Amino acid sequence: MQDIGIAIQRPTHVKGECPVIPGLRKKNNLARHFRLFRRLYEYHLLGQMATGEPLCDVCQLQNFSKPAASWCSECEEAFCIECDDRHSRRKLTNNHKKISIRDYQKLPQSALEIKHHCSVHEEKYEYYCTNHVSPCCVKCAKEAHKKCEIDSLRDAVQNIKTSSSVTNIEQNLFEIQSIFEKIRDEKRSNLKHMDEKTKTYQKEIPDLRKQINCHLDSLELEMIKNIRDKQQEVKTKAEGFISIIDSKVKNVEKAINNIDQMKSHATDLQIFLSLREIEKDVERELSYIKELKTNPELKTVDVQLQVSNCLKSLQKDVKVWGEISIKTFDSTVCTEVTTEKQAQMILPCKSRKYVSDIHSITLKKNTSFKVQSENCKLAGCEIVPDGDILLVNQSYNIILMYNQSGGRIKEFKMPWKPYDITYICNDIVAISFIAEKKVCTFNTKNEQLDILYASPEKVFGIAYKHDKLFLRCGNIGIRIITVSGTLISDIKFDSHSTLYLCVGNSGQIYYPKSQERRVNCCDRQGNIQWTVAAYLLSEVRGITCGLNGIVFAADNAGGVTVISADGQQSKRILDKSSGLRDPYCIHFSDKRNQLLVCNQVDGQAFLYDVHY
Repeated sequence: MQDIGIAIQRPTHVKGECPVIPGLRKKNNLARHFRLFRRLYEYHLLGQMATGEPLCDVCQLQNFSKPAASWCSECEEAFCIECDDRHSRRKLTNNHKKISIRDYQKLPQSALEIKHHCSVHEEKYEYYCTNHVSPCCVKCAKEAHKKCEIDSLRDAVQNIKTSSSVTNIEQNLFEIQSIFEKIRDEKRSNLKHMDEKTKTYQKEIPDLRKQINCHLDSLELEMIKNIRDKQQEVKTKAEGFISIIDSKVKNVEKAINNIDQMKSHATDLQIFLSLREIEKDVERELSYIKELKTNPELKTVDVQLQVSNCLKSLQKDVKVWGEISIKTFDSTVCTEVTTEKQAQMILPCKSRKYVSDIHSITLKKNTSFKVQSENCKLAGCEIVPDGDILLVNQSYNIILMYNQSGGRIKEFKMPWKPYDITYICNDIVAISFIAEKKVCTFNTKNEQLDILYASPEKVFGIAYKHDKLFLRCGNIGIRIITVSGTLISDIKFDSHSTLYLCVGNSGQIYYPKSQERRVNCCDRQGNIQWTVAAYLLSEVRGITCGLNGIVFAADNAGGVTVISADGQQSKRILDKSSGLRDPYCIHFSDKRNQLLVCNQVDGQAFLYDVHY
């Protein structure tokens, strides 16, 4: 309909010909058709005005009402097709970035409220004040921010849509969404189980009632009522909790959708300033998730009935049908967010740390200790969030736990020979067992071992990231599974000299090719992003990811090499003089900024604090 109106307003058609239907001339009642189309267009225009759709700002200044077709973020005005055409032809405005009015309307209200011009001086924003975390024009920079640290706004917002700021906050939102959905699903499953168990009890009660005399009629009714009351009481609380989680899921989904729309249609400045508000929401939800650990509403509930033993024999002594109790169990949902640390500060500020040059990285030795064992073969290591250290000793099929000072806490005996270990959440780790071709989860608190995945090939190295486990799996290459053991995908490559792997926060996968003395970085589809085969690398054994995509690689020459996120730089950061002797396993803790390196055969472990 809008095209019809434009054709009517633009008399570029052949004289005597219909502007909408070429070839339609007077002999075909052109005038009648023209009036009809014009009337339809007028109705369409009135409909747009009635529904509140944007109109052309330029035409409205001239007392015309034409529907807007585009929006210019530089001018902060809506244009109809004709005004947009003139706007694009002007020398001063032909390079302005414009979007369709429909895309403009998809932006969240918070982005629409952000302007590109100073409300005080009516000048365009040119600078960004890192002290006040706000944009400013030239006059504001000279007057109100003359003592502040000022950056160019163009530099501050450059590549913001593809920056780690957007990536990190999106990842946080996705993880928060996943956590809330899992909590909701677990609670619903819990209610379903409780409903089924309640139905079972309700059936058992009248069955038992038939075996005893009618003296118990009143007791039967009373007990059924008590069961229903108790069940309803718990159910009401649970449904209220689910309602809260549902609302949070919707809020997160809305935030994700807002980011998608901003990435597609908003200006860099709009995204840049909107992220601060979204970050506050993210931090609030992260705080709520942390509080859930101590919230009794998160616990799984169960209804239980213990029938009195006296019922069957002592009618006169029985005063109640049984006892009802509600038993709670710890939730199985992982409430830890892997990117929480990165999401704490996403906008430019003075205190923000970013590893841009690997040559600025230094290691300070924290402690070193030796595993007290006659025959030792350390194949895997991990620093858990509370700082405890887990070591895989293949010689005795055990997992050892040490504190930060090197003091031995305990050991866990495994039924098979373990190969590698990775931390998941809530004191749960995943362990690969090479000969048995299994991956198991192990709870370091209650020492429960459960088989998670049975592999068709031997499983070597293992890594966890974003609710997924990445397995170095025999001739397959790399196999990706969920934490529930469901196969997601495979990355196939010539993997005969690859034992370990690690995964970056942005999803990149790193793995060594030991015999070829190089390290590869690939995406989830297996496409190689870069390869490092520098003279610094000998046969690489263990590998681990540091902050901002940097990689630490341990080799059989008794050293550790650090590689930049883009694979363009590498630097020898540890060598034999540090006491390393064929280090096999290595792990970096981004929560503690610590690097753990272990010799394979002599049981020596070295813990370093990483500085930038």
